[in-house]
Amino acid sequence: MMSELKTSCINPCCNSVAYIRENGRGDDYFTCSKCGPYNGKGKAFREWMQSIRSEAAARDVAAEKVSQGETSAQEYPQIEPKPEPVEEKTGDWLSEL
Repeated sequence: MMSELKTSCINPCCNSVAYIRENGRGDDYFTCSKCGPYNGKGKAFREWMQSIRSEAAARDVAAEKVSQGETSAQEYPQIEPKPEPVEEKTGDWLSEL
């Protein structure tokens, strides 16, 4: 049995914390303390639930690497924007408006 996964609610009007748990058959279902349980059916729903679990697992692995110091700043280079030249206005530029 897989452990429950904490995530945000799928209802856009609800900002509550929700959980993905397993039902009696071993299928994942979504439950929110405000909205209640949501049992979806079909292949698309099962794939979506699996994608949420796999994304959470990937975040956990990345967080574990950072906490153990396995990642460095060189792995994630900062991208700085290119400076754009400043256009200087000369003359009577107010009359052009």
